[in-house]
Amino acid sequence: APDFRLKDVSGNEVSLEARKKEKAVLLVFFATWSSRSLEELKDIQKMFPDLEPKGLRAIAINVEHEHMTDEDFKAVRGKVAEMKLSFPVVFDAGLETYRGYGVVAVPSTAILGEGGVIRHAVNGKTVWARRLGEEMGRSSGYGGRTHTPLVDGQQLIMSVVGTGWGDLAA
Repeated sequence: APDFRLKDVSGNEVSLEARKKEKAVLLVFFATWSSRSLEELKDIQKMFPDLEPKGLRAIAINVEHEHMTDEDFKAVRGKVAEMKLSFPVVFDAGLETYRGYGVVAVPSTAILGEGGVIRHAVNGKTVWARRLGEEMGRSSGYGGRTHTPLVDGQQLIMSVVGTGWGDLAA
């Protein structure tokens, strides 16, 4: 993944290089004018306390405008304070990082593995804070038993037995 050195909302430098030895780094490109971006940040904040102890790091990259004014910076700082985000929020004034990552929409998310290798990238809102059963519901199988989908790596596993009684059903 392209390295970057950006200033956070407090003026401190944040770089990807400093996090390349982390297990996983989540980068989320956002803008406060995008309601989906704000939802994305809320979802990440909701899951972050559980995942941070397991090695996840997150950086929110603000891509508000290519040419940021003092008012833009102030507005973003205010929104970040209001949301009480517990991970660094940096400014990509000039949008160089945005372009370097090939972002085409906000929000957009990249998950980096050790060494800063991009493992997964999504342009647009990501579903983070819901369980798969909430998205897909439950399936009903033999005898009315219900089953919840299970995710194992890249596989979706559904356990359902189906039978057909054909002409015998009356």
